[in-house]
Amino acid sequence: TSPQQMQHFAAGADGGARFVTHRAPALLRSCGAAPGSCAGEPALPDSDVDAGVVDGHAETSQYVRVRDGTRITVALYRPATAGRARTERLPVILLHALGKRPANLNARPEFGLETLVRRGYVIAWMEPRGFGASFGTATPFLTRQNGRDAADVVEWLAAQPWSSGRL
Repeated sequence: TSPQQMQHFAAGADGGARFVTHRAPALLRSCGAAPGSCAGEPALPDSDVDAGVVDGHAETSQYVRVRDGTRITVALYRPATAGRARTERLPVILLHALGKRPANLNARPEFGLETLVRRGYVIAWMEPRGFGASFGTATPFLTRQNGRDAADVVEWLAAQPWSSGRL
């Protein structure tokens, strides 16, 4: 989908939304790029990461039923040891964008998703209704319905046993 097409879709959205293009920022914050330099980071102890205890991610995909009954696909990438998902309660980063999720975590290297998972974050990639494996009819991104769907997915993520509730 081109930016022009997105602008056209957004123009018809509830509340006069508009599509804004931007370049994804680097995942560095003013508190520093070194692990542990920001409050609350990393999610897993450095010793686990440095010793190779976290050696990849476990990927699952499932449906989350939102308040109107529509099933929304959420792909989960959790820190793993020897292919098994870690069981600690970890913070979750929700990615919610128009369209299908990438085929793997490294498909968008500028996001640094694999690094975040190795540092102890769960990545949740939500496919909006009508896109990818999600049910329902596709709508422009900036709609009330899409916002309600995202809110329902956030509540579901926060309630999971592997989630710290911090999203």
